[in-house]
Amino acid sequence: MPYVKRDRRLIYDSALLSIAGHEPTWGDVNYCITTMILHKLTSGCVKPSNLSEYDHRQAAIGVLECAKLELYDRKVTPYERAKRFENGDVY
Repeated sequence: MPYVKRDRRLIYDSALLSIAGHEPTWGDVNYCITTMILHKLTSGCVKPSNLSEYDHRQAAIGVLECAKLELYDRKVTPYERAKRFENGDVY
């Protein structure tokens, strides 16, 4: 999980809460994430670095994968455990 220091969160939180307040669709969320990743990959903010363009693209995939896994761990797993307790285990 991106455990960002609180002072850095302040940079992003107001903009993110503003977006969330517009009740975005999942397509809107995808657009926002994609736009941020593309900006990071195509702007000068990824250079200078000792990483190749390939490495930066792999890092972007890694960020998405880690966000997915954290979401699963924090939000899906507790739900699944509760349903397993409620309905009985299949295994």
